[in-house]
Amino acid sequence: MSFIVRQISRTADGRDIVREQSIEDNVIFIGRAAECAIHLPDLAVDRQHASVTQVAGTRVRFQSVSGLGFEVDGKTRTEAELDAGGGAEVRFGAHRVTLSQSDGNPVFTVERLDA
Repeated sequence: MSFIVRQISRTADGRDIVREQSIEDNVIFIGRAAECAIHLPDLAVDRQHASVTQVAGTRVRFQSVSGLGFEVDGKTRTEAELDAGGGAEVRFGAHRVTLSQSDGNPVFTVERLDA
């Protein structure tokens, strides 16, 4: 199974820089540690904050590894099963992870929210 991670950064003049990578694995991690597939340089995010696994088809499960929560569509959770086909928004600290799908693979679009 493949996870597609799109990291969006902004330049000083407001242009978007999009870096995309495909990750062949059953589980990916979200956190502040550089080795996390979804790396969020944010002190409100634990080094290894949550894991993401494929459940079935385009359904994925976010699960807290650290015990700290995350927001799913505005509600704080420590576990959530979401359908990438239906889209969803998950927040970790000052970062938004938007879930979608492409060619049957979950896509995670990551961007830092403005302060």
